[in-house]
Amino acid sequence: MGSPSKGSRTWGGRPQFSDDRRRLAVHWGSHLALYETATWRPLWTRPVEDWQMFTQSPDGSLLALRTDKNRIRLLVPGDGTLLATLEMPNTMPVNALAFSPDSTRLAAASSGMDELFVWDLPAVRRELARLGLDWRAPPGPTTAPVQRETNTIASTPPDTPKQEKGEVADSGGKQNPVQPPDQPPPKSKLSASPAPSLATDGIPPRDPTAPPLLLDLGSYYNLALDKAAPTEVVDNHLGSLHAGLQRLADVAFDVRGRLQLRSSRLEPNLPVSGPAIEVALKCRRLHFLCAVACASPRGTRVGTMLIRQGDHTESEFGLLCGLNIADWWCVNKTEGASGPVLAWTGTNAAAQRAGCHLHLYKATWENPHPEQTVESITFRSELTQSSPFLLAITAE
Repeated sequence: MGSPSKGSRTWGGRPQFSDDRRRLAVHWGSHLALYETATWRPLWTRPVEDWQMFTQSPDGSLLALRTDKNRIRLLVPGDGTLLATLEMPNTMPVNALAFSPDSTRLAAASSGMDELFVWDLPAVRRELARLGLDWRAPPGPTTAPVQRETNTIASTPPDTPKQEKGEVADSGGKQNPVQPPDQPPPKSKLSASPAPSLATDGIPPRDPTAPPLLLDLGSYYNLALDKAAPTEVVDNHLGSLHAGLQRLADVAFDVRGRLQLRSSRLEPNLPVSGPAIEVALKCRRLHFLCAVACASPRGTRVGTMLIRQGDHTESEFGLLCGLNIADWWCVNKTEGASGPVLAWTGTNAAAQRAGCHLHLYKATWENPHPEQTVESITFRSELTQSSPFLLAITAE
C-alpha cells in the first residue's frame, strides 16, 4: 500500500496495514479479510478464487484486487462492495499493481511484456457516468460502516440500471475494457443469521450392512461431500472422498457427508453447535474423522465433543489444532510424528490451484468410564478462526 507520497504498492500474501493504519488486510486459503485496527473487528471477509495480489489507494477509497490472470476488481475497502472489473487489453497475467500518489490512476504491468497499462480513474468514472453506469462511490477515503441489517452487501444502488460491458481510454490512449460487476454480491461475514436446518440433499443412504458401532450421521450432516461450504468457491469440496464404509487410519468409518460449524471468521450461516448425536452404546473409545478450515495456532482448542454418559456425567474432548486436528488444506503430504493422525489425503480443483493437498484426521477419545453407556455427543465450535467439521464417528 505504501506511503501517500510514494503511491501504493502490490501486496502478494503478507498481512498489510492501510496507509492510515486504520485497517489490516489478511489473506488465508481462498479468503481475503479486512480488519479495523482500533477494535480488531472484522469489517468483511470474502472468498477470492485464483487470488494473486491486491493494493489499496493512498486515500483509502479503493482496493484493487487481481483475481485471475488479467482481470482486476475494484472494491470499497470499508465494506467490500464490488464496484467494477477492469480487463487488461492482453491475455498476459498481471504481476504488479500500483495506484498513483493522488489515487487518480491505477497502473498494471503484465508478466513478460514491456508494457505498462494505466487507467485514468476519474476519466473511467466520467465515461461510466455518461452511460449511466458510474459506481457512485463516495469521494475521498472510504470509512463506510459494515451493513448489519442484511445478509448481503449490495454491489450497486437499487436504482442503478443493469450494467453492460464498455470501453474507455486510459491516459496513454489504449482502449481498456471496463466490466461492471458480473457476479452475485458477496455474503456479509458480520451479519447475524439463523442456523439453517440440516440438509440431507446429496447425502447417500446408509449401507444396510454397517454395524451400529459406526454411528449413523446421515440426519446430522449439513453438507454433502461434493458440496462446498456456503462462502467457499464451488470446487472446494470433498467430492474425491469415497462415500460409504471405508477403513481410514486403521479404523472403519461410515462417511457420507460432513457437519461443519462456523468460526469467528468463516461460515457465519453455519451453526455454532450441532444437535446431540444419539449413541446409546458402551465403548472404550470413540474415533472422530475430522478437520478444520483455516488453521489456528498450535494447541488452540478449536472444537469440543461434549460426551454425555448414562450416569448423567459429561466429558469434554477438546479438538486441539496441530495436536489431534489440523487444517484440511496442507502443503505437505504427510504430518510429523507429533502432529494429528493423518487418516486420508486427497485433492480438489481449488486446492490444486493453490498447490495444496486435502487432509482428514483421526482424533480419539479414551473413555474414562467404559462401563457406562455413552448416550449422546454434541459437536461444538469454540469460535476461533478455525471452522471445524466432522465426517464420521466410530465407537470401539
